[in-house]
This record gives sequence, structure tokens and C-alpha cells, in this order.
Amino acid sequence: PIRAFRAYRQIWDAFSGEREIPQTTPNRIRQAENQQAVIDLVHRAAAVEAARTAAAIDFTISSAAAATVLPADIATYEDAVALRDELAETLDEQMETADDSAYVALTEIRAAMVKDLTTRGAALARLSAYTPAATLPALVIAHRLYDDPSRDTEIVYRNRIRHPGFVPGGMALEVLTDA
Repeated sequence: PIRAFRAYRQIWDAFSGEREIPQTTPNRIRQAENQQAVIDLVHRAAAVEAARTAAAIDFTISSAAAATVLPADIATYEDAVALRDELAETLDEQMETADDSAYVALTEIRAAMVKDLTTRGAALARLSAYTPAATLPALVIAHRLYDDPSRDTEIVYRNRIRHPGFVPGGMALEVLTDA
């Protein structure tokens, strides 16, 4: 589902560089209107399908498994909120140009999506900041924070640490707090 969501996100930006049709004749005017109708249809369909796809994204990732999470996956509450807000904004943009029946349908989809992502996201771990006083191995930091040294890869991955044996002191790290 996350790959499908990324594909829909790319479609939202599609046609932005489309060459404008000069509206010099009645046929050109009709051609421009048709082109815009097709663009609107593709954007609206992508927005709706992205909202439907968000319902299929697995939010059951535990903080212990977060080290294997892809950067675009939903592993934290903040990720879920960002996804929800992005989809809500996209649906809002579609509602601005929708006719009455499409507006009602988009409103219902938006409400269901916001409720779903908010509810499922609430159970996820939260991000917080931790700044080690001295340079330490990720293993030691994981043990201090979680009493679980096996979560060292999570710290390394989330913060893009070059070497797990040398996490720089004085640098704020993003760490997960269990929900």
C-alpha cells in the first residue's frame, strides 16, 4: 500500500507542466476545456484512491521493529499525522472545484480517512529528542533508553548515524517512546 500511495502522490503533481492551449478559436476553447476536465478527473481519482489506500497501510509496526521500517512507512504517530494532513489537504483542494454530488462524496471520504488515520495513529510510538552527553555506542544508548540493546539499529537507522559505535555526544537524536 505504501508504494501505491507514493504512486498516487506523483499523479497529484502530474500535468503541472502541461502546455496551455491557446484559446483562439471555438475548437481550441473546447480542447482546453476538455484537457482541464481530464486533468481534474485524474487528480480527483488519484486523491480518492490515495485516501482508500491509506486505509490499507499497516500501522501495527512495533517500535522494536522500527529499524527495518522503510523511510516512507508509517512507524510513528507523527508519520500518521503527516500522512493524514497531506491527504486532507489534497482532498480539500479537490473539494474546491467539485460539483455538489462530488463534494459530498469527497467530504465523506475525507472524514472517514481523518478518523481512521487518527485512531490507528494514536497507538503508534511517539518521537522524542534525546541528546547524549558524550559520544557513545548506539548499543549503550539503546540500553539506557529502552533497557533493550537490540534496539541500537533503530537509533542508527532513524538518525542516519555513520558508525553505530560512535554516536556523537551533544547531537540531538530522534528516538521512539512507546505509545
